[in-house]
This record gives sequence, structure tokens and C-alpha cells, in this order.
Amino acid sequence: PLINGKFPFASQPKEYKIPNMNREQAIDHIQQSAKAIALQLMQIHPAVGNLDSDSVQGTVLTSLHKMTVELEIVKKQLIILQNRDGGTEL
Repeated sequence: PLINGKFPFASQPKEYKIPNMNREQAIDHIQQSAKAIALQLMQIHPAVGNLDSDSVQGTVLTSLHKMTVELEIVKKQLIILQNRDGGTEL
């Protein structure tokens, strides 16, 4: 339920300013963010079985899978960029 037009558990988005960073810093920032997103997706998965609706569960699981695949594409592109730049960390 909404409280004052907002979900009570959702934090309010903060104004986000893009920090000035070089490519290496940007890659690290994106990798750390991707890791955090992956951990959040893993926390969603166990709760899906409690939705008590096969169709909704199926849609949610499919969507979670798609998001995971897209996140892996981002991570792989960063690895390709690091390798191209001569980076050795994976």
C-alpha cells in the first residue's frame, strides 16, 4: 500500500550527478554497480515462489532471467574493454 503516495519501503531517489572519472574508474564504478544489482536480483528470486500465481511467477522469473542476461552482457563488454586496453584484472 502507498503511504502519502509513496511505497513505504522504497528509498527516495537522490539527485545523482555523474562524477568526473577516467575510463578505468568508470569501469570499476560500473562493475561495482553491476555486482550490487546482481545481489539484489538474487534476493528477489526466493520470494517469487510465494506469489501464489503460476502465471505471475513465470513472468517474474522470465524477467529476472532477462535482466541477468543483460547485466552479464554489460559485464562482458567491460572485460573486453579492459583486455583491449591491456588490463590484466578480470
